[in-house]
Amino acid sequence: MHPRRFAVLLGAGASYGAWDDPSSTPPLGDCLFGHLVAHFPNTWGSLDDEQRSFFVGQDSRPAFERGMLSLWEGEFSRARSGPPPITVQALLTDLGLYFAAFQLPVGVPNCYSALIDLFARSGLVGQQLGVATLNYECLIELALSARGVPFDLNPNPPRKGSFSLWRPHGACNLLVDGVANGNMRNMTIVACNYYVAGSGVRLVAVPPAQVASIYNGQSNIPPAMSLYAPGKHSPTAPDF
Repeated sequence: MHPRRFAVLLGAGASYGAWDDPSSTPPLGDCLFGHLVAHFPNTWGSLDDEQRSFFVGQDSRPAFERGMLSLWEGEFSRARSGPPPITVQALLTDLGLYFAAFQLPVGVPNCYSALIDLFARSGLVGQQLGVATLNYECLIELALSARGVPFDLNPNPPRKGSFSLWRPHGACNLLVDGVANGNMRNMTIVACNYYVAGSGVRLVAVPPAQVASIYNGQSNIPPAMSLYAPGKHSPTAPDF
């Protein structure tokens, strides 16, 4: 008899409701644009009225997804008349910085730690268990590290004795190795389907608290995150 296998899929609601203080948890998509404008006035806050209008609910598609798709597709047409004032590259970088800033609360119960404890009590850690999260932040990794549980990102096949964690949409702390080690700096890319791609691209999972200091205000290849838009196009390391 084959051992049972378990898979858990976590979406945005898992992080938004992870503890009892919605002011400090990652927002849901409908509220994300306002937070980005407030945190990054020089990039997200500088979009013109037409660009902002796509982030306002108008049809059945989620507003942020429609707005992100409009920015991505619009950059190719705007680039014909010269470099745009704000590149999608800069917007995606700041999106990564925003999510990298989220931490688990100290001394406050949270659902991610409770979930890891449940897996441990059930004897599932390191066994036939895989968890996939569609979120960009790293709350589940922080919970695993706090509990001393080793984990592998996107293992194929899963390694015995390690928690298997899949990131189908990428994460804010997954950086191209040249960005992470400082060998790639001050790069601006406009109207390009992929910032970096190919089987030779190596990603490094850095501590989320280090992401801001690595970018340090410079233009560079954004973290490996799919666009928050229909189709989930991945401009950085799509093979991951």
